[in-house]
Amino acid sequence: MRVMHFITGLEAHGAERMLARLVTALDGAEVETVVVSLTTEGPVGRQLRDAGVEVIALDVDKLTGAVRGPSRLAAALHAHEPDVLQTWLYDADLMGGLVGGLRTKTPVVWNLRQVVPDVKAVKPRTRWVIQACARLSSRVPARIICCAPEVLSTHADAGYDASRMVVIPNGTDTAMFCPDPVARVDIRAELGVGATTPLVGLVARFAPQKDHATFVAAAAEVSHRHPDARFVLCGEGAVVSNADLAAMLRGASLEHAALLLGPRDDIPRITAALDVAVSSSAFGEGYPNAVAEALASGVVCAVTDVGHSAALVGDAGCVVEPRDPEALAGAISALLALTPDERAALGAQGRKQIEAEASIEVVAGQYRAVWEDVARCVA
Repeated sequence: MRVMHFITGLEAHGAERMLARLVTALDGAEVETVVVSLTTEGPVGRQLRDAGVEVIALDVDKLTGAVRGPSRLAAALHAHEPDVLQTWLYDADLMGGLVGGLRTKTPVVWNLRQVVPDVKAVKPRTRWVIQACARLSSRVPARIICCAPEVLSTHADAGYDASRMVVIPNGTDTAMFCPDPVARVDIRAELGVGATTPLVGLVARFAPQKDHATFVAAAAEVSHRHPDARFVLCGEGAVVSNADLAAMLRGASLEHAALLLGPRDDIPRITAALDVAVSSSAFGEGYPNAVAEALASGVVCAVTDVGHSAALVGDAGCVVEPRDPEALAGAISALLALTPDERAALGAQGRKQIEAEASIEVVAGQYRAVWEDVARCVA
C-alpha cells in the first residue's frame, strides 16, 4: 500500500513529530510512504529523509499557498499515485481534500489534532478554514481521524460529519520514553541539581495555549512550600532572551529557581530526570504529547483539565482546572510530598496504560487498518 502524507510544514511541533513516529514505526510493514510538506522540509523532514523516507517540500509560502499549493500537490499526487492521502492539520485537510478528493479522486483521510479552538483565540482565516472543512466533511474525506474523544466531540459540535470520525490516540515511543536512572543522574549533574532536589518540568513551546503565566505563578507558590525545588522550562521560546518569560520569572522572584533550556533534542533524557511533569495549558489541547511521554517515562503529572489530559493521566497524577495557579501549585506540592517509592508506583501505572493503549506500535496498526479499509472500499 502506498500512502502520501500531506502537512503544512515539518517544524518540530507535536503533529509533525507524531507523523515522523508513525512513518518510522511503519517502515518495512508493507507501507510505502512519501511525505509532502506544503512549505519547507524543516528539521522533521530532514530527520525523515535521513531515515530513508522520501520527503517533498512544495516550498509554498503563506502569500502564494492558495495559488501555487494546489497545482504542486496535484503534480505530486499524479507522480506517486498513492492509495491514500493522509492529511495533517486544518490547512492541509482543506487543500488535500479539495485537490486529492475532488481533483485527482484520491481517497483522503483527514487528521484532527486539537479540540475546536476558542474563536477568540484564533485568526479569522483559521476560523474560515475550520468552517469550510466542516461543510466539506460529509463529502470529501473517507475518514476523519481524531487524536482524542474530546477532539471528536468538539468538531462534531462544530458541524463535522461524526459518522466519518474515528479516534486514534497519538502514539508514544515507549522504548525512547522510559524510566532512565542514568539519564536522571546525568541531566541533574548538567543542570547542577542534586539527586534529591525536587525537579518540576514544563516541556512546551512558549505560546498562549501553554499558559506559562499560570505555571510560573504556581511555581512561585510551590517554591514557598519547597524552597529547594527547581523548575525546568524546555521548548521553543523558553529562553533567557524571552523578555515576556523573563518578566514573569522576575515578578514571581523565581530567577534563582528556574532553569530555561529552550529547544532540546534530548527530551526523553530531560523528562526522565523530573519528579513531576506539568501541563498548564489553558485551551486547545487534544492529546498532549508531553503528558503521554512523561507517563511513559514513569513520571507523575500535574495537568489542567484541557482536552484529553485528565483522562490520559488517570490515577498517575493530579488534575486541576485551567488558569488556576493556586490549584496547580497544590497539585504539584501534593505529588512532591509523596515518597520517591510512592511516585514511582504511580508512574508505573501511567507507563502501563501508555504501553497498552497508545504505544506507537499499537497506534500505527490502527492507522494502517483505517488506510486499508479506505483503499479497499475504493477498489
